[in-house]
Amino acid sequence: MKVYSFGLETAPTILLLPGTCCDWKGNFGKVIPLLSDTFHVLCVSYDGFDKTEHTEFSAMLDETAKIEDYVQKNLGGQIRAAYGCSLGGSFVGLLAARQNIHMDYEILGSSDLDQASPFVAKLETNLLVPIIYPMIRDGKFKNRLLQKRMKHSMEKNGDYGKAFVEMLGGVRPFVTKQSCKNQFYPVLRRKPRPT
Repeated sequence: MKVYSFGLETAPTILLLPGTCCDWKGNFGKVIPLLSDTFHVLCVSYDGFDKTEHTEFSAMLDETAKIEDYVQKNLGGQIRAAYGCSLGGSFVGLLAARQNIHMDYEILGSSDLDQASPFVAKLETNLLVPIIYPMIRDGKFKNRLLQKRMKHSMEKNGDYGKAFVEMLGGVRPFVTKQSCKNQFYPVLRRKPRPT
């Protein structure tokens, strides 16, 4: 896991946590310049999703512990706010529940609050990841019909469709299918109890 830092380190710190299988820059690249005028902005890049590392995303609780460790070592265990988009919101919830760091504000954005059983979550993960993974790795769907629908949707939705694809982070051949599975599964199943 990497943490990218922007703005003055003496300003209040806001921690940004990207969504499922998303690139930190794709999620937050356009707001960082706006926030860094007022805040010390930290963007988390999860294991398995940073082009500068050869890692694999293993589990939410492991990544949560790494985030807590970073905040404790570098910021005295305190930040002004944490914002999580989608999967990132689940991380914000875990950080708040575990109470190993202090956050003045916790913000959930478009968070996944699905509560499937482990069996259903595994089934959904095994159905979805083979469909979505080629889009993450190659920037296009393997299935021609899906790719055609995507192209049509992009043309129909214009800038909104383009922004959605950019949020994913473009072509990322370094992301493994297992990293995607390891992010999808906990998003779909009942949330783990904090330890």
